Amino acid sequence: MKLLKDLLLQRKDLINWDNGFTWSRNGRLYFRTTPELVIGEPIYQASELINNNAKGLFRNVECPLAVENVMEWEEATNNPILNSQPASIVRSCKPSRVGDSEYLAVITNNFNISICKDKQIIVSIDVPDQKDVRARAFHSFEWSPIDNVIVVGNELGELLFFSKEQITDNFVLVNTIKIDELAEQSITRILWGDGHIIITASDNSIWKIDTDYLTNNSAVKLFETGRFGIFDLTLINSRYVTVTATGHIFKYDLTTNDLVYERLPVINNFYIIPIRDSSSVIIVSNNSVTIKINLNSPKLHFEPDTTIGPELSHKFKKWNDAWNESGKYETSLNVYGTSLSPDGYSVAVLYDIARISYNYIIPSQRQYRVMFIPLCEQWTISNEANGLAWYQTHMIYQRAGLSMRSVSNDNSSLDSIDNEFDINIPFKEYLNEIFKNEKLNLLKFNVYLDQTDSRRMDIFRKLIMNYALAKIDTITNTLDIASLIMLAKNLGITDSKIPQLENKEFTMKGDFITQSFHISDDTITDEIASKEGNIWKRCSVSLLPLLSIGVKRCPVTNHRVIDIERDSLNEYGWFTKTLLEVCHKNSVYTGNLMV
Repeated sequence: MKLLKDLLLQRKDLINWDNGFTWSRNGRLYFRTTPELVIGEPIYQASELINNNAKGLFRNVECPLAVENVMEWEEATNNPILNSQPASIVRSCKPSRVGDSEYLAVITNNFNISICKDKQIIVSIDVPDQKDVRARAFHSFEWSPIDNVIVVGNELGELLFFSKEQITDNFVLVNTIKIDELAEQSITRILWGDGHIIITASDNSIWKIDTDYLTNNSAVKLFETGRFGIFDLTLINSRYVTVTATGHIFKYDLTTNDLVYERLPVINNFYIIPIRDSSSVIIVSNNSVTIKINLNSPKLHFEPDTTIGPELSHKFKKWNDAWNESGKYETSLNVYGTSLSPDGYSVAVLYDIARISYNYIIPSQRQYRVMFIPLCEQWTISNEANGLAWYQTHMIYQRAGLSMRSVSNDNSSLDSIDNEFDINIPFKEYLNEIFKNEKLNLLKFNVYLDQTDSRRMDIFRKLIMNYALAKIDTITNTLDIASLIMLAKNLGITDSKIPQLENKEFTMKGDFITQSFHISDDTITDEIASKEGNIWKRCSVSLLPLLSIGVKRCPVTNHRVIDIERDSLNEYGWFTKTLLEVCHKNSVYTGNLMV
């Protein structure tokens, strides 16, 4: 199987030797490096320019974060370790799992948790009214899979749930679950998904909590206290809690409450990699041993891995052929982390290969590699990923010669798409439903392959026109009416219900200029001329002219949209304001983050 050439992470050192990075739903890679994080920003290039190299899909940028110790010098007599290193550094991070993954949670070496947005700290997760410092020292955290809620675990066996406020970026405490049996234990790991919250404690016990975090206040113990340190944890098909500990693997069946375990062939730490749409997993040790396990079997039977193991062996052999041709030195391949793609169809493996020797290496001499491996025979578009994350999966599978679901040229399935959307819901919810629609997402992805395909945009404009016509009595704003008239002309819609402007004219303001426009009967193009004789580009969503420098751009198609957050000069009505608020974040054409 052919793979993309490895992505290189150079001149950086990892904070820990395990769980070194995370792959977010918008295609970003977050590397846990020191002294600052490194983000693999997704970029777009045509497939012929990528040249089968993962470097063509990512651009590594540094992300320095000024994190503070909110407990500095407090209660030092109770826990002097907290003050032993006043300078805080990021120890781990996780992006939110909904929307654009715009929030990033980081945990520091001083057990503080902060929330970042646009590479800036916006809020610290804390309970300052607690006098016991152990209640404020957090060891783990996890995001909700369905909304912007984060759960954190402290040193008193408590789970604290913080929810984002609807309007602001502030996170407020909404519930606390205390596990009495863990009153003297730290919550070390949290897994939230498939209808359950699974947690591990510092005594290596494992507990399950229902996801109704607002009303639930109880937990069920799944694993008793053990002497083997827990390394990785996952939940497969909402049924199997799978755990790797030092030299062992455990499986707990939530339907039958049966627990089985097996010793592993080597006493190493193993990462668990689920295979989508199956009950099988591949476990990968930190020294590249791989095993496949079918969890549907009553007992844990080890099978040869034919997906990840051969690729690691090939990389190891190729390196030795180049740098250890005579076999004079002993070498090793070390795995520093694995991360599933946001849709679960691929896996990225962070590794390096080196001679086994005593030598001192400074960070500028370090070089890590990221290998991208497809896990299935084919892949499909899903709402678990968006934008360039789809394109990344496409390139991984295309290089491997594996099949994918392409967009059909048959438009018959799109003729009745109007019936799939409820025009009686608020406009913002209506637009979000359009963004989630599977058929339209397939058309959205096709733009990456064929930028002349305009079906997605034509359908989008038709759908928002349907909503506007149903609420036509409430559209009175001048810019709303101007946008509606131009959208109707673009679609060839003639409806007597559409209100008209006096003399078909409207005015818009820019940062340094004010222009008047006349809506002619000519065909709508990408440009519009003002009455003063100037030519202006149009907003690709509202079709209003772009007079301000405050615009957002789709990095794939280069279409521009008015940045409503930076335009305070024009008075927009509910129609254009809501439309721009939703569409200035994600590209209507490709689903990618606007820049």
